[in-house]
Amino acid sequence: GRNLTAANFTIHYATHPTGPWRAHVASIENWPANWDYGAVGNWNPAPMVHPTTKKVYLMAHTSPTAFDGEAIVVADSWRGPYSVYASSTSPDWAGSVKHNEDPFIWVDKRDNWHALYHTMGPNPGGHAYSRDGKVWSNVSAAYGKTRPLGNTTVGYGAERPKLLFDDNGVPTHLYNGGSK
Repeated sequence: GRNLTAANFTIHYATHPTGPWRAHVASIENWPANWDYGAVGNWNPAPMVHPTTKKVYLMAHTSPTAFDGEAIVVADSWRGPYSVYASSTSPDWAGSVKHNEDPFIWVDKRDNWHALYHTMGPNPGGHAYSRDGKVWSNVSAAYGKTRPLGNTTVGYGAERPKLLFDDNGVPTHLYNGGSK
């Protein structure tokens, strides 16, 4: 069997956007001992509350080499405890996440899972999908480096993708951290 351990991470929370902010240490109960929190501590968790089950899922980096692994952990509450739900180290995962970072996950109205990534290739945006959150497609191109600006376009690196959804759960806006 795998050598499993407990892992802890800190969640900061507040009842109001201006604070006061508090720290809560959450645990992951069956975290494989050889997983770290991503290369050089770049864990970068992407939280999601499942629209049907209301469970909290976090997709996060897990690889000891840069941009080479993801895991999804799940809990009944944001406070945890969490357990490993799926991992790109599992043969069931199927898709490749190599050279991707900064995941953003959501479940659509048909209960299909999706992930957006910042990719390390010619297109900064990548997309993968899954029927159950365990078996994933490869990451494919989702958007490029140029955006309209007035009567012209501008090019930039688009990192840390996030989506805004309408009341029906349909994505309406893409937000990125930009870099030149």
